[in-house]
Amino acid sequence: MNILLIASTEEEIKETIEYLEESWEKKSFWEYTNGEHSIITLVSGIGIMYSMYALTCHPAIKEIDLILNPGIGAALSRTLDLGRVYLIEQEGFGDIGLEESDGTFHDIHDLNWHKRNKLPFERGIIRPKKLINPTYLPRASALTVNKIPGTFDGQENFERKFHADILSLDGAGIFFIARMLDKDVLSIKVTNRYVEPWLKQIPHQEGCIKQLNMRTIDIIEALVKPEETDTVSKLFR
Repeated sequence: MNILLIASTEEEIKETIEYLEESWEKKSFWEYTNGEHSIITLVSGIGIMYSMYALTCHPAIKEIDLILNPGIGAALSRTLDLGRVYLIEQEGFGDIGLEESDGTFHDIHDLNWHKRNKLPFERGIIRPKKLINPTYLPRASALTVNKIPGTFDGQENFERKFHADILSLDGAGIFFIARMLDKDVLSIKVTNRYVEPWLKQIPHQEGCIKQLNMRTIDIIEALVKPEETDTVSKLFR
């Protein structure tokens, strides 16, 4: 299996890279191998434009079997626990469209700029080609935005319109490219704060990053574990 491990910042996968340095064979500056398995690491930069550019321009993208994307998200839903890592089962673009004078927002599908069921969308959202969850993480839906709202009105607009659990700055772009290139994608997000008036300091940020890396390593080990009887069915949940 050829895995592309992509994150917005080096911090989000630093401990995972340290694990690869210790436990895998280093083939090049960014590639690690373990038997027939290969992991290429990629730090894209923060934002939709950087993640999409990094994926489409990567020289090995055609050989990749799975795009693995760990990252940080803000919990829009209060039912989510801070510091917990969630498997993202669907993504959407949250702020491409038109805003009315009263704050009402119409997305690209409402405006008929793009059909709701035209690839890579399904009813206006993007799902992975198949849902891969080898470590049985709790699931959540995500929404990608260019800014995290810093007011209660902004938060309510997202809740009312999209009913998503987590907000991030790049996930939908990665889902978009994965579906357009017919690649599997596995995205996980750790929730480091609730969406509310902006906090300059994020409490327990280091703990969240540690949890993210621990779960990423768990996923890698589960994916490359030698197959047993009925292993395939265990990968999907």
